Amino acid sequence: MITGKNYIGNKLSALGTISHKTINPKLNIENTTEFIEATFEEIEEAAQLASEAFKVFRKVSGVQKAAFLNAIANEILALDQELINAYTTESGLPEGRVLVNVEEP
Repeated sequence: MITGKNYIGNKLSALGTISHKTINPKLNIENTTEFIEATFEEIEEAAQLASEAFKVFRKVSGVQKAAFLNAIANEILALDQELINAYTTESGLPEGRVLVNVEEP
């Protein structure tokens, strides 16, 4: 689900007070999802967690890294129509322009 919040590690966070909305260029209106700008503290926490994760991830085999990246891709693909809707409303392009051919490894 597209929430407009920030992922900090494995949790969603929206501590910031500044938000942004994208514009539908075809209709010239704001889209509904509000994206919350991360605070300095959220950025620092995310960087620290990424640094810690790298210490482990750099030792992971290529096969395990590929499986991890495929899991991320599958989560993105699971958004299905929600992601396509975001694409069309943010780009103004028709749904038929979405690249939907995904090859399995």
